Amino acid sequence: MIMTRFIDNPKLKALSEAVFYLALLLEVFYVFWDKSELTPFWDGAYFRVVFCLTLFRVLTVKRPAKEWICLAVFTVLGIISWKMCGRNEMLRIIAWIAACKGMEMKKVMKVYFLLNCLGCAVLASLSVLGIFGKVALGTVYRGGDAAGYEVRYCLGMGHPNALHCMALMLTVLALFVFFEKLKLCHLLLLFLAQLGLFLLTDSRMGFLGAVFSLVLAAVLKLKEKYRKSNRYSIFHTRICAAGGSNCTDPIGISAFADMPQAAASRHSGKYGRPGRAAAFLGAGVFLSIILFSVACAARQDIRDPFWWDLNYYTNGRIQAAFQTANLSDWGLFGAPLNTSELDMGFVRLFYWYGFVPALCACLLGLYGLYFSLREKEYASALMILSLAVYTLFEAHLVSPILGRNPLILLMGMLLYEKDMLSAPLRAWKNNEP
Repeated sequence: MIMTRFIDNPKLKALSEAVFYLALLLEVFYVFWDKSELTPFWDGAYFRVVFCLTLFRVLTVKRPAKEWICLAVFTVLGIISWKMCGRNEMLRIIAWIAACKGMEMKKVMKVYFLLNCLGCAVLASLSVLGIFGKVALGTVYRGGDAAGYEVRYCLGMGHPNALHCMALMLTVLALFVFFEKLKLCHLLLLFLAQLGLFLLTDSRMGFLGAVFSLVLAAVLKLKEKYRKSNRYSIFHTRICAAGGSNCTDPIGISAFADMPQAAASRHSGKYGRPGRAAAFLGAGVFLSIILFSVACAARQDIRDPFWWDLNYYTNGRIQAAFQTANLSDWGLFGAPLNTSELDMGFVRLFYWYGFVPALCACLLGLYGLYFSLREKEYASALMILSLAVYTLFEAHLVSPILGRNPLILLMGMLLYEKDMLSAPLRAWKNNEP
């Protein structure tokens, strides 16, 4: 009773939210400290301070006993991962996700987006004004010879790829935050901006990742627009007339019109076939990315023409994956000697942290994508799938610097605000399809 009164204290709630935003500010600040030409020299102590702030938020939020037990189990897994591989990122991620409970996550994501915009603007401005950082780098890129010398812009981010990577992250965050107001003309403007930046950075992975995000956003907006159109409404009315009053949201072909009520209702509701088909398709793409990453790490050579060409066009990433982080080097919880920083993100995830933590992270992302598409949470699905595709060949998100990864906050939102785990269970108990 005393503890409940303590947690429910309005002043404590306000303090707890303020501490959360302070921790978020510190995480994002470190992202740009690392991107700049400054060398971080007290990262261990810095991350411990941020972890203590998130832990304070976790302990000052009211939770049911079942949630505390579940949180304790994953905390133990995080501690085991820390002791086995020497990396505490899993433990810190668990604390961050748990800290999201009770927060207004739409607002949090918008603040996160604005902080990233501010960081990029500051570094770019300082470099252009000649105060701090380099505007461009002139060197030989992609393993070429002296004839391949070129100048590529980085605008204070340390490397052209880092600049385009941050542009991609801002694009994905903008698409998420403003998805409801998004129009196709906005997507066209963003594409032109990405194309202009590509001419400055020549960063292929960043540009292709951004283009994929914009195309996916266009597809999801068109799908959403169709569902709200008169054509859909007329079709919906006809099927409801045939299926009965319980048929609330069916989509199908005209053959469904002769269905009896019970059969038609199985194709209705927000868990109906259209959402299910899209969910399975998205989950299939996500799963394919993981399996492809495993296949790359399991190879012994690239003499096959397909793998040779793919390795060439990805600038040696395939070869680096199986030579540096071969599947045989993966353990259940990683190993202290697995420290190589290769580019393929999912390969790095399994190589650094081992099968158990990496599978937990992948399954959470996979189910988050499936749930988002089933629930028509298109903005969330867009972020998960876009960053999963980008992480296939770029490991920006797999890093000790958690401020790089907006998926951590998104998982907190899906788990607590969108009730990702309980909603499908309730639907199953209520015999919803």
